[in-house]
Amino acid sequence: MPLKPDQFGLYHPASNDDVIALVNFAREHKKSVRTCGAAHSQSWAIYTDAAMLQPNVTNQSPPEVDSNEINIILDQMMKVEVVDCPLNIVRAQAGVHLGYDPSDITGQSSEQNSLLYQLWHNYKLTVSELGGITHQTVGGFISTGSAGGSLKYSFQDNIVGIHFVDGHGRLQYASRYKNIDLFYAAMVSMGLLGVIVAVDLQCEPAFNICGQEATVSYDECKFDMFGESKDKPSLLDFFNSVDYGRVNWWPQPGVNRLLPWQAQRQQQVVGFSPRPYEEFTSYPEAAEPVISIIYAILGNLDSPIRLYEKVQTGIIALEKVINSITDYSQFGIFAPLFEKIIEALKDVSPLAFVALIEKERGWIKQNLPVILQQIINVFQSLDSNKLGKLKGTPQVFQDHAPLGLPMDNEASDELLDIEFSELWFPVGRTNEVMQVLRDYFDSAENDQEKLTRTGLFTIEVYMAKACQAWMGMGYSDQMDEWKEGAVRFEPLWFVDFDEDPALAFYPQFWQLFKDKGIPYRLHWGKMLPNLGQPGSHEWMDYVRQQYPKLADFLALRAELDPEQIFVSDYWRGHLKIERNGH
Repeated sequence: MPLKPDQFGLYHPASNDDVIALVNFAREHKKSVRTCGAAHSQSWAIYTDAAMLQPNVTNQSPPEVDSNEINIILDQMMKVEVVDCPLNIVRAQAGVHLGYDPSDITGQSSEQNSLLYQLWHNYKLTVSELGGITHQTVGGFISTGSAGGSLKYSFQDNIVGIHFVDGHGRLQYASRYKNIDLFYAAMVSMGLLGVIVAVDLQCEPAFNICGQEATVSYDECKFDMFGESKDKPSLLDFFNSVDYGRVNWWPQPGVNRLLPWQAQRQQQVVGFSPRPYEEFTSYPEAAEPVISIIYAILGNLDSPIRLYEKVQTGIIALEKVINSITDYSQFGIFAPLFEKIIEALKDVSPLAFVALIEKERGWIKQNLPVILQQIINVFQSLDSNKLGKLKGTPQVFQDHAPLGLPMDNEASDELLDIEFSELWFPVGRTNEVMQVLRDYFDSAENDQEKLTRTGLFTIEVYMAKACQAWMGMGYSDQMDEWKEGAVRFEPLWFVDFDEDPALAFYPQFWQLFKDKGIPYRLHWGKMLPNLGQPGSHEWMDYVRQQYPKLADFLALRAELDPEQIFVSDYWRGHLKIERNGH
């Protein structure tokens, strides 16, 4: 064995030669190889087959050591250097994190060794666009086709070269000008072509952003979310008018509010003073621990012992909750019971706690629409409810782009552990998609059923620029309806809930848009259909049909990795990769 694994079974190559040695060893001894970035994707998408014995969630620990499997992490390959000054081309090793990753399982990530920090402070450069967080590694971010919210700018536009080790143990290089097909196949490849070891980025001069986020009702919003008004611009108009944007949509009964976030570019100026964006502005310091415990309660009414155990083991920080709540009455009809539950979590036995929840859960379920409405009013209060001169005014912010564009960076992975399935649609279908969703939610027979459809948390709506990456969710050949970009729909789900969203929540959306004949693609790093559930193969058939270069990708994949050492059973099933000899 060329390298030894750590106590978690992860291999830590420090050079291209180390990676080549691991791949050659795997091929010669018929072992499988997968590469982990920041573990921000679903665990089954990241690791080797042993991961499928664990829950398929984000931020999951590596699977138990298996002698036939090699899981690589590139925390020893984090170098960033300029390779072409006039063209601002930077080579970033694949293990470098975009920004600081507080959940880095290796403990190597810091602000100072991140890509964005080094670009900004050492070279006065940055990238064109970023996602909502920057915890990911460079290799992981590009491998899943991740993106921020913009129809004008894209991180993929910065990528000009990719270095990776294929299944033959060869160091491959592909760029926009050399091995072009290989370049566009490797750009979004889910680790299936090989181990990406470095990425060449053509950066641009550092810039700032300024913007605002409003919290408004449908009527108060400056645009029509559903594209039906003759007097207001549409959501698509909003997306086209801003440099960067996102809408958090709360469609739950009695809530019906929107949080449009928008930002424009600004040149750097001397004396610039950042004014950072804040989430949950009406309750910024206390929001995360309190939200985490409230949603853990509501999501475990039928399995209260799970909540009790998470609190007792410190996964949910009860003391932070207790110290954060100064006035229970603001939570409306839920207030007396909420306070009683918090006290019980602190003082009583597990049997007594379970008995309390079992006694009260019928009342909670019956009144859940009202309870949720009052909770959201606390943390996402309408701008029109502000007092004095602030009444009706949005939050205004300005920041350096690497700090301001990832607007969710301050959200804790521990307290707000979120996962989601991300559906991409041609952006020209924005109005149709939003109307279908609204009508589906509103057609529920009662408020309880509507909550089952909407979920209990927010839905993120983003856009993305079209791309040429063969397996990119925004791929376009510039002659199809994807050429103007994509709109993305992301219903969020708490990991602490007791139900599996791949079975209990997301199938309704996969089926809804398939039935409507609206083309969609699914983010490769997020929740995909569980192939053991009814309808899953039909949904994945529908998704695969939306990738016109899929056959070319799989053919090239077979050439680069004929022994299938990079193919896990998860990807074999979702992409219909036949085993060797079949």
